[in-house]
Amino acid sequence: MKKVRFITILVHRYYIALFDIFDILGSIFLIECRNLNNKVDAKQIRDFGEKIRIKNLRGGIFISRLGITGKTQDIGARRVIRDYAVQRKTILILNIKDLEEISNGLNPLFILKRAYCRMYFKNMKI
Repeated sequence: MKKVRFITILVHRYYIALFDIFDILGSIFLIECRNLNNKVDAKQIRDFGEKIRIKNLRGGIFISRLGITGKTQDIGARRVIRDYAVQRKTILILNIKDLEEISNGLNPLFILKRAYCRMYFKNMKI
């Protein structure tokens, strides 16, 4: 597999089937990337969520090569994301597979929509 060192994403705001990711994240949002050898844990997501909260933003995208801890919404980093959702702060998680799909030509907005559904609507397939 080809190692991805960096990726440049140009995003133009437009609507996909009445689903606009910018209505969820806001016009200005944070993006943080982590290239770690393990999954991102609750503390790292909490730190990211606090950056969003302190800056009074609506959300952000956290990119982690291997994803996050917690197989259900009740444990690990997923629990932290759910707790921020209650505060109306959206955190989307992208992993290396998502970045590879974007680099292979899949629309980044589709990837973000899928990440949103994966995080907030359990078992929903896109």
